[in-house]
Amino acid sequence: MRANPKTLSVVINTCNRATSLDKTISSLFQQACPQMEIVVVNGPSTDNTEQILSKYAGRIKTLRCSEFNLSVSRNIGIAASSGDVVAFIDDDAFPEPFWAERLLAAYTSNDVGAVGGHVFDQTGIDYQATNIICDRYGSAWPKEKHDPSDLYSFPHAFKFSALIGTNSSFRRDVLLEVGGFDEEYEYFLDETDVCVRVIDAGYKVVQIDHALVHHKFLPSHMRNARKATVHHYPILKNTLYFALRYASPQVGIDAALTHGENVYQAHLRDAKWFVEHGELPAEKLASLPAVYVKARNDALERYQAPAKYLTADLLESHASDFLPASATRSAGETQLCVVLLCRQYDAVDSGIARFIGVQARALAALGHIVHVLTLVQSDARIDWEDGVWVHRLTAGWYDDQPADLPFKVHASQWCYSRAMLDEVRNINSRHKVDVVEAPVWDNEAIAFTTSGEFPVVVSLQTSLGIALESHPEWRDDKEHMENFVLPALEAENFILAQCDSIRAISRAIVDEIETRNEIVMNPSSVEICNLSLEDRSSGLPAREQPKLEVFFLGRLELRKGIDVLLDAIPKVLKRLPNVHFNLAGDDQIAAPGSKETFRQIFTRRYPELTKQVHFLGKISDSEVDALFESASLFVAPSRFESFGLIYVEAMMFGVPCVGCKVGGVPEILGESNGGLLVEPGNSDELASSIVKLLQNPKQRLTLGREGRRAYERRFSPPVISGQLVDLYLRAMHKHAEQRRGKPQ
Repeated sequence: MRANPKTLSVVINTCNRATSLDKTISSLFQQACPQMEIVVVNGPSTDNTEQILSKYAGRIKTLRCSEFNLSVSRNIGIAASSGDVVAFIDDDAFPEPFWAERLLAAYTSNDVGAVGGHVFDQTGIDYQATNIICDRYGSAWPKEKHDPSDLYSFPHAFKFSALIGTNSSFRRDVLLEVGGFDEEYEYFLDETDVCVRVIDAGYKVVQIDHALVHHKFLPSHMRNARKATVHHYPILKNTLYFALRYASPQVGIDAALTHGENVYQAHLRDAKWFVEHGELPAEKLASLPAVYVKARNDALERYQAPAKYLTADLLESHASDFLPASATRSAGETQLCVVLLCRQYDAVDSGIARFIGVQARALAALGHIVHVLTLVQSDARIDWEDGVWVHRLTAGWYDDQPADLPFKVHASQWCYSRAMLDEVRNINSRHKVDVVEAPVWDNEAIAFTTSGEFPVVVSLQTSLGIALESHPEWRDDKEHMENFVLPALEAENFILAQCDSIRAISRAIVDEIETRNEIVMNPSSVEICNLSLEDRSSGLPAREQPKLEVFFLGRLELRKGIDVLLDAIPKVLKRLPNVHFNLAGDDQIAAPGSKETFRQIFTRRYPELTKQVHFLGKISDSEVDALFESASLFVAPSRFESFGLIYVEAMMFGVPCVGCKVGGVPEILGESNGGLLVEPGNSDELASSIVKLLQNPKQRLTLGREGRRAYERRFSPPVISGQLVDLYLRAMHKHAEQRRGKPQ
């Protein structure tokens, strides 16, 4: 045995949880620990667990356990492990960053035999377990205020420091010394039994508060989704078995039996409540007395027999070399902890939410730690989704806007931003936050720029100054202007002046915001970094469709130029009557100065064109993809686009485009040679360009291929996320330099 162990084996014991298991394995690959291997022991699963495991062939160790017995499975995991320390995590749990290396680092002396950490429940906010004390009856106190590691770690202590199975680790040599897991415990008290024997052998069971696991609690054969116990036998039997083995030598057999009876009575009460509330079938309650009799008899018989520990044969048959889990990040690369603010992250129609989601996943794929913070009205929770920590938070009330600010933003903006700042402080207390990025819209970064605690990057999209131009009703509402719009505009300009870096998604958006907001941004703070889209195409498609289809995607509103397109369509169909137009997006928006929508106006004026012009309304992502695949041409004559993500989407599918010479469109479309540009608002020029491309399949094919190449070269997630990392590093350096120059 040696101090400071260097290698870690993480064991996952699983059965019929393929989807969750996949997430747990993926989350482990995000750990920064270079000397870690992953060992998965699959029980008698009947789902697609084996298919999931095949994805990781050569990167993890996979074993089989034919029994529905957790301790048997754990012993197989120990036997297959080659690390100095063996850790256990459940197949519905996800470790926070640095979990693995922090567990290893806690083995500071030879007398530390086990180390565990705190566990969040399914909300990710409340704790399932913190500091745990158990007694020799098997009773547990899972949320003690003080660390019991020293006070309760001595041989034969009646109350002792204990660990929860989903965040526990043991020296492998200590596990072998004490015999591993007792296979009598098919479920429940299995790790507690090991902790007793580790302590009785003279080692400490240490608990630390900074190696954290999120336990999502999925239903199982033991408990249903309402956490009602559906299989009482193992719990009743193992509770009494444990008490007889470890409590009875100190308090006598009668006391152990009394404890078992008390636990049974508690199960009866719980089962009765669940039956009365419709959460458990009545036959479960009716069968419970007989279940208890069997559990009691089996426990009395088996505790007197030799324990079924890890065997030498099992160790020999599963011995293997250490298999380091390949890290997501290349060695030597800087790992950043990035926080992305997105107030409406879960909104399906939010363009900002969409690009932040892509950005978050791409940064995580490079091996960075990514947190997305968003707002919910209730039921706050933290989840791990596609490699990203998503914090869904409520805002609360904050009345602490700095008095020296020359403006006072609306409470909804301040309270949101302050709540996000508090959460970033909370994250930073667990692992250092390197940079925060927020959109300019809605002043999400206001509390961050006033506090100055973290490097802040602000991304430019539509600003309030731009939005004001298309909302004359705001200007007409004097109270709204004074109480919300004007202070929010001041705050917007303050944020742009105070942040460490301005991430402009196009050159055009910088010019537009400077004009609308009547400001000049610091040129040294502005960096162009476009948006990206995840590739949903099957590569470069051949553009030889049997029929000609023109695709439009967007809200059917004036800003998107739908009036211009609808005016151009009859002109196109007059020359090319077999063309089909597919118009997808919200078509229930009234046209300016009318009670009718653009769709209603068009169908009333051109009833003869209904077979050629298809108004599809809001459609699913899969339907969007299918329309891009079949499109001959994509047309979006917007009057302004701060970037033009819809053109990138078309280019991704190899579809040639027609757009307007406005905003960021020339930068995206023109510089990529992926389509034609026309003057905004000119339906004749638009119609001519559509006809020109539809009549020239060779030109369409060339433009489509150029667009696809531009997508891969300029707008793919790996390209943009690489640029973002460089931008973040410069913002971090600037922030550090400014803090060094300020008096502390």
